[in-house]
Amino acid sequence: MLTEKYDFRITDQMTIPLRPHWIANDSYREKCKMLDLNRSKGEIHKVDFSKLTDYIKEGDVICFNDSTIINHMFICKTRQNRLIKIVLEGFLPNNRVIISGLLKERLNSNDVFYLVDNPEISIKIEQRFSEESQYRAVVENHEALICYLASHGERLDEYVDSSTEMLSNRKIQTKCVEDVTINEEYYEVPQATADIINTAKQNGGRIFAVGTTVTRCLESAYSREHNCLKASSGWTALYIHPGYQLKVVDCLLTNLHQPKTTHMVLTGQFAGVDLLIKAYTSEHIQSCQFDMFGDCMLIIQDEGQG
Repeated sequence: MLTEKYDFRITDQMTIPLRPHWIANDSYREKCKMLDLNRSKGEIHKVDFSKLTDYIKEGDVICFNDSTIINHMFICKTRQNRLIKIVLEGFLPNNRVIISGLLKERLNSNDVFYLVDNPEISIKIEQRFSEESQYRAVVENHEALICYLASHGERLDEYVDSSTEMLSNRKIQTKCVEDVTINEEYYEVPQATADIINTAKQNGGRIFAVGTTVTRCLESAYSREHNCLKASSGWTALYIHPGYQLKVVDCLLTNLHQPKTTHMVLTGQFAGVDLLIKAYTSEHIQSCQFDMFGDCMLIIQDEGQG
């Protein structure tokens, strides 16, 4: 499908900067709005987020991401002894990490940085992620980095699940959405979670995924052989786009996403592209806020709600 199908107009006033400490004290959060898209009815409604429980029936299951996002700052030194501050934002496979320059300082491919208080740890820039301010880098002495983070109070078991959350929502540069390569995300589905979800589906309950990362996680853990969700963990490069058949998730609660992004493509697979674009170009959207700390969208696929 052509990427242009996922385009619509958005203004600067409709986006919220990624400043969590601002949002925590923002009274706007108490007034968060939710677009309700009912795919089977083709209907769109705008309600207060507090009405979410009206859409949930007995026997349904709501799945959350219980991880946190890394945001650890390092003071580093270049080979020319120039000091620079970089932020570690996530982990990738094969000793790779996601970093960004503080204050959006431009980093270059092949730049090498050494931690000032642990010169044994070096970070070499490999690639900039399209229009994002993040970069992929390789870490020399990866185990030392893990120990360093642990000694500074970071808990890897809490944040690694969402290590590429920010990067998986990126602008699509290709002509067709199917031609995009998605960054890998680490996921883990415990046995208890798999049991709850499988039992709910067997009894006619619906699975609500809170966010696109949760959706990719659950769909990646589905076993075709056993026709159910299996407890598992690992790295997934699953890309949910036109043609993909959803196996686990029935309803999606997610942010309002920027046009022509991979997250919007995933959302379109739940709502249908035409209904999604109709929502994004309707009068309902004009007073809404986009992105991670903005308003949200609930997509219901069956006839029973909405």
